[in-house]
Amino acid sequence: MLNFISGSKKSIIINATNIGHKINGIGNYTLQLIKQLVSMDSNINFIVYFNNTCKVHVEKFNFPNNFEVRWVNKWLSPDKKFFGHLLRLFYSNYLATKHMGQLQFNTSPLEVCFFKKNQIVTVHDVIPILFKKLHKKQYHFYKVILKYVLRQVKMVITPSRYTKDLVHKYYGLRESKVQAIPLAIDKVACQYKDEVPAQSPYILYVGRINEMKNISQIIKSYLIARNTLDIDLIIVGNDKEKFDYMLEETKCDADTKSKIKFYQNVSEVEKNKLMNNAELFLYPTLFEGFGFPPLEAMSNGCPVIVSDNSSFPEVCANAAYYVDPKNEKEIANGIVEVLTNHALKAQLIKKGLERVQLFSWRETALEHMNVLKSILYEPNTVRYNKQTIQKSFVLKEGKS
Repeated sequence: MLNFISGSKKSIIINATNIGHKINGIGNYTLQLIKQLVSMDSNINFIVYFNNTCKVHVEKFNFPNNFEVRWVNKWLSPDKKFFGHLLRLFYSNYLATKHMGQLQFNTSPLEVCFFKKNQIVTVHDVIPILFKKLHKKQYHFYKVILKYVLRQVKMVITPSRYTKDLVHKYYGLRESKVQAIPLAIDKVACQYKDEVPAQSPYILYVGRINEMKNISQIIKSYLIARNTLDIDLIIVGNDKEKFDYMLEETKCDADTKSKIKFYQNVSEVEKNKLMNNAELFLYPTLFEGFGFPPLEAMSNGCPVIVSDNSSFPEVCANAAYYVDPKNEKEIANGIVEVLTNHALKAQLIKKGLERVQLFSWRETALEHMNVLKSILYEPNTVRYNKQTIQKSFVLKEGKS
């Protein structure tokens, strides 16, 4: 831990406007981080900005005296999509001028302050650079603007070492300026077994409906696997119209379509029930900076198939079955192998339950607090204990 000589109170501005009524990955990260920070004893003053749409998620938080909460217009919510993203970017730069002398923590790169050096930014991935054709609106922002900004800021946080390496590669930042801190999930301990209506066995996917998530390949691999297995496919997502279009493109016959079900606006409890009762969780996406859903499925005692790319080997280790996301035959073979090899399936379930125990939001928040303190207090006012060595992935990188 850090030992601080200075006892003076300073403030940190946390821009938490990316938490919406509907919780996405970045919003969940911000929400869980704040939930943990409010429970820690600290002499630091925090000023946290939320948008009005997320009140239902934070109203039960018991904010201590060192936290000041400020509410802003609902139009800054991620629920407003591109318009909301744009407004949050402008608002974050307004906060930079309003709190000119204070350290600002932006939990998303889409809310960076253009001309403020005294800030910390979390970069979750560099997908718009890697997949330019799929992210034309964000490509130049990530390629040019973000590169300029990140070279000025105090610290960059990433959710994995893989993303950290990409940040070094594309933005040329020195090693000490980028800190990899793993994220976590809420562990559910398989509490929903058999709490879904009686139905046929099913394979499950949970996530956004877009090209990055490889939905077409999921459907194509399922069509191949159906030649061997009698099993349904359940897709949980946010855009039925786009899913229907992707389904039509695969030219499924009527019988196969009847086996593929799409669920929208699923609650956290409903999602966990579906994971808890699925035969297999399928997540062969093209890229992930971290990837919450596979760990959530593991926590529900569900075997997992993931891509052999990006951060997956780092996060899932030997607790998942790996496939090439661009090869539907390989994905299909993986589905058949996991569901027919009962020893393998049991092993994946066991290793998955062990794996998720290594990820803790409390530990994630403590790592963030160390970074915040190290920047808030000048280096000459901080005395480091020899044990203060970043250990984010020490327990998480190896065998489960």
